[in-house]
Amino acid sequence: MAEITASMVKTLREQTGAGMMECKKALEEAGGDLKRAGTILREKGVVKAVKRAGRVATEGLVKAAVSADKRTGALVELNIETDFAARSERFVKLTDVVCNTAAAHCPDTAAALLALKPVGDEESGTVEALVTNGAAVIGEKIAVRRYCCFSVPAGKAGLVRTYIHPPGKVGVMVELECENNQVTQAQAVDEMARDLCLQIAFSAPIGIDRDSVPADLVDQEREIYRKAALNEGKPEKVVEKIVEGRLKSYYKERCLVEQSFVKDEAKTVGALIAETAKAAGGKIRVARIVRFQLGEEVEGKE
Repeated sequence: MAEITASMVKTLREQTGAGMMECKKALEEAGGDLKRAGTILREKGVVKAVKRAGRVATEGLVKAAVSADKRTGALVELNIETDFAARSERFVKLTDVVCNTAAAHCPDTAAALLALKPVGDEESGTVEALVTNGAAVIGEKIAVRRYCCFSVPAGKAGLVRTYIHPPGKVGVMVELECENNQVTQAQAVDEMARDLCLQIAFSAPIGIDRDSVPADLVDQEREIYRKAALNEGKPEKVVEKIVEGRLKSYYKERCLVEQSFVKDEAKTVGALIAETAKAAGGKIRVARIVRFQLGEEVEGKE
């Protein structure tokens, strides 16, 4: 059996809020697997939820860029070894150039992005050469860890909005699909798009609505709730009702349109969108969202 270290127990405790002995027992049962141990604790009803595991302790910045017509945007994460270097003028400028390049071209792959001519620093030749040179000057490893581009389809009305939470550890991008250009250009719609970015930065939804939540994730949650109810001693005949009730709460917490709006918890984000659409005189749909948190596992939902 894998050795259960004090560091592993501490990590699980920080992720779940469970007691140290409960964390140790869960780790022993899971053979040292932190993710599985977190699931075991949830099944036993020790915690309501487990923070996302698999975080990578990296430094760097998340940057965003949007075109002048607000139809195209990009979100980029660049990693570097130390926070001190991440705050340096050279690294900040490098991140800006890479992000502006991604927004200007919307490349399909990381390799394609690295091969592009940098926007605003053409003398470097390619983005890859720019990054390599930056690493040599700063003296630390630099990597374009991930990026995402949204572009409103040709012939469609809509806009892209971004938000970076200071000091650049969390970034969000939202694409709205609007019924027509009049709706797109309404001030209320632009303000709502920014509010949606703030909402996503704060609440980290895993999907826009229930249909966008992966089926395997729903099945996993359903099984956890079922085992937790049985471990609580609930009668078998009422377990399924309990599971459905907890799933309903799960959707309210994790689906964007069902979440309580952070600026007015008396209404949902879905209600906010409906109110804004009515005021703007046309339909509005959240087409895509993505949220980057520095060092986390890759997350982006359509």
